Amino acid sequence: MSLLAGLLVLTATAAAPQLETTRICGPETDRIVLLGTAGGPTPSAVRAQAATALVIGGTPYLFDVGDGSVRRLAEAGFPANAVRHVFITHNHFDHTGDLGLFLATAWFADLPRPIEIVGPKGTREVVTESLAAFRHSIEIFNSEVMRQPLRMDKDVIVREVAPGGVVFEDERMKVRAYENTHFAHLKPGTVAYGRDQSLSYRIETRGRVITITGDSGADEVIQRAAQNADFLVSEVLDPVATRQFVNARAKKYNYSPERAAGTIQHMLETHIQADMLGKIAANAKVKTVILTHFVPNTGKDSSAFVNGVGEAFRGRIIAGQDLMEIPINEVSGEVCRKASQRFKNYKTDLSGED
Repeated sequence: MSLLAGLLVLTATAAAPQLETTRICGPETDRIVLLGTAGGPTPSAVRAQAATALVIGGTPYLFDVGDGSVRRLAEAGFPANAVRHVFITHNHFDHTGDLGLFLATAWFADLPRPIEIVGPKGTREVVTESLAAFRHSIEIFNSEVMRQPLRMDKDVIVREVAPGGVVFEDERMKVRAYENTHFAHLKPGTVAYGRDQSLSYRIETRGRVITITGDSGADEVIQRAAQNADFLVSEVLDPVATRQFVNARAKKYNYSPERAAGTIQHMLETHIQADMLGKIAANAKVKTVILTHFVPNTGKDSSAFVNGVGEAFRGRIIAGQDLMEIPINEVSGEVCRKASQRFKNYKTDLSGED
């Protein structure tokens, strides 16, 4: 469903992008780490694809594993086998492209405990096939130095979850899942119709609420998931740039007019346009909006995205960059600067205790 007229239209001076500071977050700082901020399947020279880490008590929880996210995870100071829990929003490959590499890398570093992967229907198949791509290579490694192979349901636990309630809870956080409208354009009779879902997650931790939209249309589901959230980590689309991007590709690759128009309509309706995101955030009484998954991901300039959100939203707007870190329990408003290998002394807990 598209954003309804019931969403209040507000006016505001557009907020400026949040700049990085010289401060470095400590390893125990509870924080959001933007690992990949590119939107869509087209690779970017400056951004990895969709991935966000929520670090609570020094433990990273990973939301989506797009292409480039394994390297970004290492740059943020975390070995792959430090991650215990992964949450998939939906099974487009720009959100799962590094999933097999992530699991193989965690296996190679030795798994102190199983990795749990939570996601919508179809996630088990995606995980199984992602691992299959690395089976041959793992067999070679095991022929050189014998070790336990990577096993589904023992080393990798997949839980396909239904939206509408709590899908995960441990001593650090509680996670709720909501089905959004990113897959609203699936056509009846096609293989994915009725099979696949796209999820948004609402996380409660340390007295804070963080909502991660994944990909979605601008609808009341996102507003409900983000109600009174301290942080809304959201994808964002610039409609003007999107039209220009699609029309340029249509000209270069000789799209039919119908295909070009259909592609534009699809992108505008199944992603969150910047001005609509501002209305959602304002109505949901969100405190801070963190922009990620920029559509189109054609460059570093995020001013159009920020200005669009700022038309209706008076809170803080942070234009995300890869490896940007945002503390969740501080009121200073600072964003930690990005730096490669900032936690060089990070040690993986090998005790095997959760």
